[in-house]
Amino acid sequence: MCALSHLSPRAIGLTGRTLGTAPIHLNPHVSLGPIEQARRERWLATLDPGIAPYVDWLDSKGIETFESCEGGEGHGFLEPTIRFYGDNSEGFRALAVAVQRELPVAELRRYWQVSRAGEPEGPHWELTFRGLRLFADLAQRPTIRPAP
Repeated sequence: MCALSHLSPRAIGLTGRTLGTAPIHLNPHVSLGPIEQARRERWLATLDPGIAPYVDWLDSKGIETFESCEGGEGHGFLEPTIRFYGDNSEGFRALAVAVQRELPVAELRRYWQVSRAGEPEGPHWELTFRGLRLFADLAQRPTIRPAP
């Protein structure tokens, strides 16, 4: 089941944390307590299992995601996709975060949706990926390689 609408802190006017099953966006300099970690794990369990580790990684680096799907037949997207909020530089930051973690990024896109009333909404960002691979393999590798 694709998570076609994460409830984000921005959407409900909070920063740093949300209630219930909504995401708890991480400050990389602050560790989560057991309650926040349990909420975060419940939120991640609601996402498609193939894309959840990618969403988790981006979210842990402060990228505010609001929609994700592992893609394929029977899903909301044909390809693995994560959508996120941000200003004109946030997409490039998200791309850098993903590339540092060696995620198989296929495309970075800036898009506007058109409402049923014909009004453009956005712009927003999305990353698409070249097939999904086991994230556990990536955990064994260093995220930053030394210069040659």
